[in-house]
Amino acid sequence: MGGAAATVPSRRGAGDHDTSTGESQVFSAETASRSPNVRMINWFEWDKYETEVQEHVDWTVLHDPATRAAFVGGLPGWLHFAEAPQPCRTAESGR
Repeated sequence: MGGAAATVPSRRGAGDHDTSTGESQVFSAETASRSPNVRMINWFEWDKYETEVQEHVDWTVLHDPATRAAFVGGLPGWLHFAEAPQPCRTAESGR
């Protein structure tokens, strides 16, 4: 199962809270009921050029404080969160 919510800044009507529709669908009671075996939802913070629409697309919800607050405020109470990730070791860092 996959889904996406994006803001294309150059398109008429695009705004900081356009991801809320996707968020509400992903975390809805209907989705949970129809897909009871879903155990993980990943949210990618991408801000990049998308070849499908041939434009820059802002997939983020955390860059703007108002968008972040709206996103976090809309999360259901039944979600479980992982602990903060540890930094990856790289050959360059030697850590």
